[in-house]
Amino acid sequence: MNLQKLRLPQAALLFAATNCLSAETIVREARWLIPKGEPLISREFREIAVVNSEWELSNNLKMDQAQGGVTIRSETDDPFLKTALPAGTRGPLLVNLRCRANTYTPAQLFWRGEKQGYASTRSTSVPLYPTDDFVDFRFHLETNATLTHLRLDPFPSDGSLSIQRLTVSHIGLGSPSSSGAHIVPPSGDTTIRGPALGSEIVVTTTSRLAGAIHSLQWKGKEFIDSHDHGRQLQSASNFDAGSRFHPETFNPTEAGSRNDGAGSVSTSRLLRLTYNKNSLSTTNRMAFWIAPGQFSGENLAKNKTLLSRHILKKNLRIGYRKFQNVISYDVTFSVPPDENHRYAQFEVLTGYMPVEFSKFWKFVPESGKLRHLSDDPGEQPFPVVLSTPNGSHAMTCIPRESPSENFEGPGYGRFRFLENLNKTVKWNVVYRLRNKQGILPVNNPFRLFVVVGDLETVRSTLVKLGLP
Repeated sequence: MNLQKLRLPQAALLFAATNCLSAETIVREARWLIPKGEPLISREFREIAVVNSEWELSNNLKMDQAQGGVTIRSETDDPFLKTALPAGTRGPLLVNLRCRANTYTPAQLFWRGEKQGYASTRSTSVPLYPTDDFVDFRFHLETNATLTHLRLDPFPSDGSLSIQRLTVSHIGLGSPSSSGAHIVPPSGDTTIRGPALGSEIVVTTTSRLAGAIHSLQWKGKEFIDSHDHGRQLQSASNFDAGSRFHPETFNPTEAGSRNDGAGSVSTSRLLRLTYNKNSLSTTNRMAFWIAPGQFSGENLAKNKTLLSRHILKKNLRIGYRKFQNVISYDVTFSVPPDENHRYAQFEVLTGYMPVEFSKFWKFVPESGKLRHLSDDPGEQPFPVVLSTPNGSHAMTCIPRESPSENFEGPGYGRFRFLENLNKTVKWNVVYRLRNKQGILPVNNPFRLFVVVGDLETVRSTLVKLGLP
């Protein structure tokens, strides 16, 4: 594979954005463009003795020697590492943690000055996600105060993390974009394909949509009506934010925000994309659908930022066992800590389709037959199939397995939007979670099948796959 050389300003360094795991699997990761110069601090985590000499560890944090670094682990709450900064250190700072996580976990970095304690108002958090090798996660300390110490809370309670290095760089006043440091997302432009029923399924993602699926084609037909940043094959979530629930008012969305419109960029941030011939995986930091101060209907946005801290990871593969027309589609929603939710609604997957997919059907598992489904918008308990009038092309989605018993669902929705020039139809698969004590900051995995083909083939495939 020939890669064109990238020319950069002399004032900056760009860490490589594309790595190859093998001749067939490509990995792209987000990288930071940072000012040129030596970091204020570079702390290596390759030897336990060196770590002990430079850091103070909480009693519940243990270390093990690991290949390429040190693994820290804890089995109780609130583990941390503390270290002193050089005298006269002033923010803002860019802190780079090179580590390897084995699960989704929020890492929090605290700072303090002389005669100060550690407080949440002087902290920032970054969601860590599983990686095969050591990668860089960056904390931006937005303060111009004089700092004396840092404290890293690698995970909120029990867990483990392998660390290779931590560096601290001064990046000047202002936000990362105005201080000479900014994130460079990887390219989200990818196409995968697999043979299916005498043709092939072709799936396309784009940078414009932060790696969300822009197109799915089979036998000459486009199945996705990708228009703005909401009408894709994508995932989203909705939360109550500790008050009465109103849709879209706290609504992390994979492809981007309402303000992104039909534009060429997304407020969502693609962090990682891996793909080969017939499969792909993305890790995405989701944007809120509406901006602070905007309304959904009569209801004001509850989010205070454009970009959420919610991480979405998807894995999909074209072809499942003997079924060429089935896409296995796994989605994990990572809910961050320090958000007050008692209700969560996961639109695990939705597909916005061209209006020509005008026939709505429901699949009845007991009989294995399809029945006509009314236009009434909303959910019902039977898998939804959308097809063209002559049945030559159809699409559906069902759970591959059931999530934990705490979830309500699945609900299968269907919608027809004809009120404007950009007419479209859609299906979705939705699960809900309620907890009066609060929605836990955990990872919520869902496993699905997306099925395409002619209407009869889709029906017979559903019969053979069965429902969990």
